[in-house]
Amino acid sequence: MGAWGTDIMDNDTSLDVYHDYRTQIAEGKTPEAAKKALSHHFYYEGEPMMDDTSNEWFALAYAQLELNHLDEEVVRVVGEIIDEDIDIENWIDLEAEEEDIEERREIIQRFYEEVKGTFETGQRPGVYEVVSMQSDE
Repeated sequence: MGAWGTDIMDNDTSLDVYHDYRTQIAEGKTPEAAKKALSHHFYYEGEPMMDDTSNEWFALAYAQLELNHLDEEVVRVVGEIIDEDIDIENWIDLEAEEEDIEERREIIQRFYEEVKGTFETGQRPGVYEVVSMQSDE
């Protein structure tokens, strides 16, 4: 059974990518190696995919933001997904309620401001709260 909501980590796909990335890091891989290990989620023939992959890119950015190792490509692709309304178009295609679409738009914009601000300055702007999704088990 799938689950989804308007926040960045409110869907199964995001949770899967997030946990897979964190697992790669916990197993001792570098951030680049961990991203590469999950490349089937993000790339087709070596090029970043964005259509229908916004949740994957957002989850990767979330994990990297949480672990303080954002990479330039992730920041760029997340920005393009938001600027080109790719994620919002996906929500419209799924016939989401207008209220949910607007809430999602606000959330992803704040999330991108947090990601971009952190990448550029090395300090978290605090416009989007990242809460660890790791269990204490």
